[in-house]
Amino acid sequence: MHNCLYLKGTTITDFKMNEFKLNATDNTPHIEGSKIDGIISIRGICKPEDSVTFFRPFLNWLSIFKMVELKHIRLYVDLKYVNTSSGMILFKTLSGLKSHFSDRLFEVYWEYDQDDEDMRLVGEDFKYMLGDIIKVKVKRKAL
Repeated sequence: MHNCLYLKGTTITDFKMNEFKLNATDNTPHIEGSKIDGIISIRGICKPEDSVTFFRPFLNWLSIFKMVELKHIRLYVDLKYVNTSSGMILFKTLSGLKSHFSDRLFEVYWEYDQDDEDMRLVGEDFKYMLGDIIKVKVKRKAL
């Protein structure tokens, strides 16, 4: 059985302690996370009208996620676009996770399309500021 939350037309499913899933819209990314396997992904376009309100349920879930005892945590980021306010929240979130998981293997895989110079540069900026936890790489093309 799934619990659902509704936030300004966005459906959030699986808001349980172990899993988080936020469905994408035209202006917001798909966000999914699991405490069981230690994997989080953020994919799509990220230009919500109100970034603070949009990210609040995810950040609330992350406060629960931080209690995991896993040795390896991976976060996958594959954005087509990120606005300034969302980028700031994402940076603060990654910085906080890096500090919190400093005693474990915490990796962020920043993926971008080969022809998307803007998203590559954002990833490189994050890597410059956060260090080697950020792995910036071209997304593989589907076969």
